[in-house]
Amino acid sequence: MTTLLCIVTLAGCKKDDDSSDKLGDVPYSVIELEAEGISLFKQELPYSYIGTIPAQGATFTFTTVGINSWAWINRVDVDGIGYWDDYDWYVESGEMVFSGEWGDIKGICVRPESYQATFNIKENPSSDVREFEIILQSGNLYNSMKLTQEGSEQK
Repeated sequence: MTTLLCIVTLAGCKKDDDSSDKLGDVPYSVIELEAEGISLFKQELPYSYIGTIPAQGATFTFTTVGINSWAWINRVDVDGIGYWDDYDWYVESGEMVFSGEWGDIKGICVRPESYQATFNIKENPSSDVREFEIILQSGNLYNSMKLTQEGSEQK
């Protein structure tokens, strides 16, 4: 009888002021970033940060900072084409590389609790906007970034 009363008591409790962030039904903590060579603007989901890459290309970095900083890039989408991480290779080498005709992104652990990514983005020779979506995640640590790059060819 005592066991049943405890279960009913615990199941009946609900925190009314639940202000935790959620990604779907899962609570998460946003990964904070410091950027160098690009301006990133923090905003609400679906993208934690947004930014613009010059049409002629650019090299820039971001580093995870703060208490929730241990996560890495696990997906990059460029114009809807997905590039996925190879976690086993990352654990062995300490480096992760995503690359395509658009350039490359190299991620590396810079301290036991921090991750740094260097972007070398090539010129966008078309007239179309190039869109990058970058997802960093580890457990319930999450960050999504959307970067756009105008085309260098006039329409």
